[in-house]
Amino acid sequence: KYFFLFTEKYPLAARPDVLLGFSPVRGVRFRRRIRTRGKSQSLARLRPSLPRWHVGIAQMPFAENAGMDKNENDFQKRLAPDEGRGAMSYLDWQISGKKIGACNCNYGCPCEFNAPPTYGACEGLEAMEIEEGYFGDVRLDGVRYAAKFRWPGPVHEGHGEAQAIIDERASEAQCEALLKILSGEEQEPTTVFNIYGSTIETEFETVIAPIEFEWDPENLTGKVHVPGVLDVSLEPIRNPVTGKPHRAVIHLPEGFEFKHCVMVSSTFTGHGDIVYENAGRYGQLWNAAYGPYGIVESESHRPAFR
Repeated sequence: KYFFLFTEKYPLAARPDVLLGFSPVRGVRFRRRIRTRGKSQSLARLRPSLPRWHVGIAQMPFAENAGMDKNENDFQKRLAPDEGRGAMSYLDWQISGKKIGACNCNYGCPCEFNAPPTYGACEGLEAMEIEEGYFGDVRLDGVRYAAKFRWPGPVHEGHGEAQAIIDERASEAQCEALLKILSGEEQEPTTVFNIYGSTIETEFETVIAPIEFEWDPENLTGKVHVPGVLDVSLEPIRNPVTGKPHRAVIHLPEGFEFKHCVMVSSTFTGHGDIVYENAGRYGQLWNAAYGPYGIVESESHRPAFR
C-alpha cells in the first residue's frame, strides 16, 4: 500500500529506474559528527548504517526489512501500529509549532501540483520553532532546527544533498532526538521526513549554532538567521500594480507536509557546504505538527488572516 500511496503523489516513482533509488524505510541518516563554532564533536551513533539506495518494493511495508535496532534500551515506550497501518511500530514522539519553508521556484511551487521545478534544480530549506514536543522521554519544547537542501532535478528523482542545523541551546539528548526525527527513521513511509530523507544521497555534517527565528503569518513576514550558514527573509508577495500585499494560501487536503500554508516571497542565501542565493522566490508559513504517522491534523491548522 505504501508504494501506491507514494506513486499517487509522485507518479514518476512508478518508473523502475526511479523506484530503485527510493528507500522509504530508512530515510536520510544525518551525520552524527557535528560542527559548533568551528570545532567538531561526536554524538552517539544512533543506528547501524545500511546502504541508503538499496531498498526494493518488497521492503517498503514490512518491519523485518526496516533495519530496526534489536537493542531498544534507549527508550522503552514505543507506539504499536494502528490497525491497518502495517507491522511497523515507532517510538512515541510529536512536535508542533511554527514552521518556515522556501525554495528557488516561482510563487506557488510547482512541486505542490506535481509539476517539475521552475528552474530544473531544486534548492530549498526549512526551519521550525518547536513550541511543544517530545521524543520518548526527551522534551523538545522551545528547541529550533533548520535544514538546507539541494536536488539536481525533481525531488522524487533523488540524488539530493542535505545539511541539518540544530539550535545551540539543545542538549545532546535533544540533538539526538531531532536527528532521528529529521532522518525519518521513526516515521512511517510516505510521511514527510521519511519521504524527503529517502531522496538524499549526500549528507553534510550537522551544524550546531544559534538560530534566530521570526514568524508572523498575520503580516506575511518571517526570518531565519544562522551565522555563516543560512539567511532567510520573508515578506508579502506584492501586487505589481498597486504594491499592496497579495494574500494567498495553498490548501492540500491530502498533503503530507502541510494541509494549509500561507504564501510569501522569500529571499535566502546558503553558505558553507550548500551554497545558493535566491531572491523573490517561493516561501511559506504554517503551523506544523508531526508524529510517527505523519501530520497530526488536530494540532496543525492554517494561521488566520486579519
